[in-house]
Order: sequence, then structure tokens, then C-alpha cells
Amino acid sequence: MWNIWNWMKNEKDIMLQPSTECAYLSERWLSYDKKNLLDIGCGLGVNSLYFALKGFNVTAVDISDYAIKYANDIAKQNGVHINTICGDVFKVNFEDGEYDCVFVRNIVGAQTKKELKELIEKITKSLRSGGELYITIPSKNSKEYQNMTAYKKAHNIFMNVEDIKKFFADYEIVNDIEEKIFYDKYCSVEKVHEDCKTYYFSLLLKKK
Repeated sequence: MWNIWNWMKNEKDIMLQPSTECAYLSERWLSYDKKNLLDIGCGLGVNSLYFALKGFNVTAVDISDYAIKYANDIAKQNGVHINTICGDVFKVNFEDGEYDCVFVRNIVGAQTKKELKELIEKITKSLRSGGELYITIPSKNSKEYQNMTAYKKAHNIFMNVEDIKKFFADYEIVNDIEEKIFYDKYCSVEKVHEDCKTYYFSLLLKKK
């Protein structure tokens, strides 16, 4: 099952800042005239807003009605339009080849491999030939994965480099597969320990 984040408790700090990847991705995609963008799991819409302000035609999807309302409000306040869709991404219909680029950040983690496979298949159909997908994937180096039972490890989507290459075999991996660290914002700055760290891969992929 896909987790539903309680966005009503997160109208502050890092949740209201676009991710650092947005600057690079917007420049890259605009340089290739890739302007039709799908943001899956958009949350409060700050990344969608960033792309819209840069001139992208943005479609933003989230299962939270509160998050979608917030995204609509900030778009209106900034004088841009975002096509927002409130709903389960599996039940939303996208046209084949509708998008140039798809943005999926920090929503993959609590799903099974089967669910992720279904999502990637849906994304692949929605992408035009040569379209690009940016996605973050949790790493097997995360303590959460290491503490799982063998059954959960077999069905969960935490990956290593080899897993990524096999899972995304239908895509060209554009960037170096780089493992990054996300620090839980609720951890004390003075006492950042291993439990505060989540390791993940930041991937840019091109549809073959």
C-alpha cells in the first residue's frame, strides 16, 4: 500500500523548499525542449511550483486532497497554472506519450517490488520516446532495510546498484548511480546518529 503523508503537520521548514535537484533538472530538460512534466506524489507542490515558474507545463498528482489544495493555492499566489490531480496514481489515466519528463522524489519506500513495477510501467507508457524519469530509490544500506525480516527484504523495493541496473533495464541510466544520505529532520543536530540516516539513490533515466 502507498503511504499517505499527513501534510497538515508539515507546512514548515524543508517541506516548503524545492529539492536541490530541481535546478539542474529544469535547465537540462528545458535545453532539450522537454516542457511537459508529470510530478508524481507532489505533496504540497513546491517542486511543481518551481518547474511551473521555469515555464514547464506541469501536471501534479497526489492522493492527499489537503496537499493538492495547498499546491493550487501557491500556484495561484505565484501567478502560474499547475494541472493538479487528487487521487491514487494507479487509478489516474495518462495518455501514452503524454509527457517529456516525470519527477518522482521521495515517495518510493513503503511499497512492494510488484507495486513499483506497476508504477514504472505506467510511467514508461506516459513518457515520449527519449523522455526522462527522475526518481529516488531507497538503498539497502539503510538501517530500515537491514532491520527487516527476510520475507520483507524479499518483497520490498530497497535496492543496490546491481538491482537498479536490472530493474531499469528498459532505460538508459543518464547519470552516475550515486548514493546519497537523507537526514531525518526530527533528529538533533548535535546528535545525528545512524538511525537518523536514510540512504537512497538519485537516478536520472532516459526511455529507450
